[in-house]
Amino acid sequence: MVTLHPTWPRLVGARCNPEERTCKSNGVASVKELFDVVTEHLVATDERVEAGKILHSEGLKSGGKFFAFTRHGELVVKLPRERVTQLIAEGTGSPFDAGKGRPMREWVVLRPTDLASCTGHVAEALEFVAGEQ
Repeated sequence: MVTLHPTWPRLVGARCNPEERTCKSNGVASVKELFDVVTEHLVATDERVEAGKILHSEGLKSGGKFFAFTRHGELVVKLPRERVTQLIAEGTGSPFDAGKGRPMREWVVLRPTDLASCTGHVAEALEFVAGEQ
């Protein structure tokens, strides 16, 4: 399980407060800024995780399988089909289409607004992909 750590590095141009589980830059951190904090922490603390390129973006992978990345200011994560369907039905997520004209069933687009929700989505995706291995 991934947890927020009080010694997370500071974002460039943003203030992170692990106790409040938030990062702010001019009031609100971008999804990319939030993801960068999560990425830096996971790569440094979880031996299963490494960074890499996916669809012209920086992403996270475990065991050679990508599970999270940002694209167009949004977070894209790999989750079980049922969970993707649930997030879309709740209005929390939207279908991910890699430009092929049809949604990918195990990928969902999310818009986390704080460090806790970004961490939660990425952690859920990591546990899903790690469980597939």
